[in-house]
Formats: sequence, structure tokens, C-alpha cells
Amino acid sequence: HHIDRNRDFVQGRFLSVQHYLEVNIEGQDFVLCHYPLQSWHGLAKGVIHLHGHVHLPVHRKFGNGKRLDVGVDGNGMDPYSISEIIKIMDKIPIGSDLSGDHHLDGLVGVVG
Repeated sequence: HHIDRNRDFVQGRFLSVQHYLEVNIEGQDFVLCHYPLQSWHGLAKGVIHLHGHVHLPVHRKFGNGKRLDVGVDGNGMDPYSISEIIKIMDKIPIGSDLSGDHHLDGLVGVVG
């Protein structure tokens, strides 16, 4: 909320202020959002979702698919580097929570 309200002109410290952003960095696609998302564009294709907000402890910083809480409080107060994130997430399987997905309504079978 401090960024949204531009408290102390903090927005000037960033290149961009977005609520949701899709970017490609070093050949890897990312979805960035302050809040953790259950599903995002490219989830089933290995797109990495980075978020904060929830202040998860280290043992819970990973979510469905390639989702990572990058809040510094879960990383010894140090920010993650892009190369570190990519290295970590390369070990995480591509996920997909298809239960309850309305896109599958009426689908007879899924070929995987």
C-alpha cells in the first residue's frame, strides 16, 4: 500500500510498478505478482510465478507448480538473484492444479 499510494515518492525507486506482470528474463518466462496465485498464465508450461505478501517460512516458500515466495524474510533477509531463482526452480516439476478447472468442463479425456 505504500507503493500504491507513492508514500515518500517510493515509486521513483522502481522501473515499473505493476499489480501483475509477465516478463521474460534470461530466456525464462515469469509471472510476477505481490500476491500468490493458485493458477497463472503458463503454469502447465513451466512459467515461474514469483510473489511475496504471505511471509512464508523457508520450508513453505514453494507452492503449486513453479511458484516461489521471494520475500526476503524467508531467505535470511537477502533478495534472490534471477540466476538463483532459475537454478532452484529448474529442480521443481512443472505443476498444474486441474481439479476444479472450469476449462476442463465437458472434456471426455485428457491426453498427457
